[in-house]
Amino acid sequence: MNYIKKILILLLTIIVSNVAFSQIDQKEHRLDDVYKECCNKQHGDYGALSCAIDVSKEWNKEMNKYYTGLMNVLDTNAQEDLRLAQEQWTRYRDLEYKFSNSLHDMQGTMYLRLRALRSMRIVRARALELKSYYWVRTEEEELKGYKLNADQVVTQESKVDTILPTPDSTFFSSLDSIRINNADHVIENYINSYFDITKKKEVIEKASLDHTEIPGEDCRYRTEYGNIVIEEDYGCDSYFQTTTIEFKNYSFDEVKRILKVLLPKEYNREDEKGYGGSPDGWEENGHYYNYGGNCHLDIIKGENKIIVQYGCSC
Repeated sequence: MNYIKKILILLLTIIVSNVAFSQIDQKEHRLDDVYKECCNKQHGDYGALSCAIDVSKEWNKEMNKYYTGLMNVLDTNAQEDLRLAQEQWTRYRDLEYKFSNSLHDMQGTMYLRLRALRSMRIVRARALELKSYYWVRTEEEELKGYKLNADQVVTQESKVDTILPTPDSTFFSSLDSIRINNADHVIENYINSYFDITKKKEVIEKASLDHTEIPGEDCRYRTEYGNIVIEEDYGCDSYFQTTTIEFKNYSFDEVKRILKVLLPKEYNREDEKGYGGSPDGWEENGHYYNYGGNCHLDIIKGENKIIVQYGCSC
């Protein structure tokens, strides 16, 4: 009799779990409405890209909420099982992100949007999964009085790098062969070839009236390409033109990777020493590039962004 009772309880648990998963998977969450409303306001691929990134962060919070809620109601053994399961899911998530980035590593803003949308859906699925587990355990749709304590284990948001489009042979054949090592020429063509303008070029600064070369004239401009922002200084702070590019949501290694693809020349000290060779190329530290004799490029780690600066001096 006890055996039959155990079987019935097991079957009932499976049925309830399946019903819970079915109800929660099919039912729209409030964050689905947030994403739709955001896309309705932000038109185009870059608008949808921005919405997916922002809503993904909210899904991550939702996932953390139910992970924490489960940890508060499970016994010690079940807590350990959940912790291990979440660690495995995190590895799956990061590998899936990496694969999605590789799959959609093609020209056009549409592919950036598809990558971001896929990433959002992965976290959404796990958040709803944990919510269904919580419902099975408590029969509560929402957590009551949820508050995250600093000592509680919380799943971390993914730190997977966003991938920049890799230029193909057609791109390189379109460059001026005489300026193939020139950072200004190569990077400008890369940005214009692989990214769409989301905010047109605008004046953001004028030179001071006591400027000896361009008093009161427009001297700094800003153009936005989604997560890439370019500022061109035509002598505001000095008498030389410099360009600053902000790469948001990209890692230092990823920006360095693409710049090494665009500008592959390495600096050969032996050539410069013995036979007056050009000092053009990357320095040994890997983030400083010389070109044109008196021009250089530098890659700098900023707060939540990578900055690339380049220009020439006398």
